[in-house]
Amino acid sequence: MSPTHANKKGTRYRYYISRSLLDGSAKAKAEGQRIPAAALESLVVRRIRDWLTDPASILQAIQYAASDRNPKAADRARERFCQART
Repeated sequence: MSPTHANKKGTRYRYYISRSLLDGSAKAKAEGQRIPAAALESLVVRRIRDWLTDPASILQAIQYAASDRNPKAADRARERFCQART
C-alpha cells in the first residue's frame, strides 16, 4: 500500500492504494484497492494498542526475535515476564 491523496472542491481526501495500481496495468486496476487513510490508520493503531496490552504477545515476539540471535535474551525476557506477573 502506498499513501496518496486527491483534492476535490478544496477538500483533501487521503487514502492508500495497492502497489499494483501504481503500475497502471488493466489487471491491476481490476484487482487493486483504495482504502481511506483514516480507516486504515485507525485499524493499525487499534491492533498495535491491543498487541501492546497483551504481555504474552510481547513475550512471544521477544522470544522469536531473540531465539536466533541471542538465546539468553529470550530466557531473560521470560524470567522478567514471570516476575512481573507475580
